[in-house]
Amino acid sequence: MYRRNYMLLREGVEKVSKLKHPPLYIVVLIDEMADFDPKIAGEEGFINKKIRAILAKISRLGRKFGIKSIVATQKPTYDDIPTQVRANMLERIAFGITEKRDSKVILSVDNGGAEKII
Repeated sequence: MYRRNYMLLREGVEKVSKLKHPPLYIVVLIDEMADFDPKIAGEEGFINKKIRAILAKISRLGRKFGIKSIVATQKPTYDDIPTQVRANMLERIAFGITEKRDSKVILSVDNGGAEKII
């Protein structure tokens, strides 16, 4: 991100997409977000907190620097995907799920919808 920030400053633009020769996008893929549970005791919990903080920073600055995040989880809950990450993810995909509250977590809409997919 620091290198990309330098490129932006050097050319006086706000996003990598505005650069004369934009770099390729970087994709960060997390297959199971629940694996990074910060409530786990000890060193693993500490590392999980750090990973979540880095992901929150990437999701916050990603559009500017050309970094996309794909986060997946088996059972979506508000605890699995941090609020800072959810708030900065503009695109969302949900497959068929069983409960309306899970749909609300994924899509961030009160009326759900993914639970109706067959």
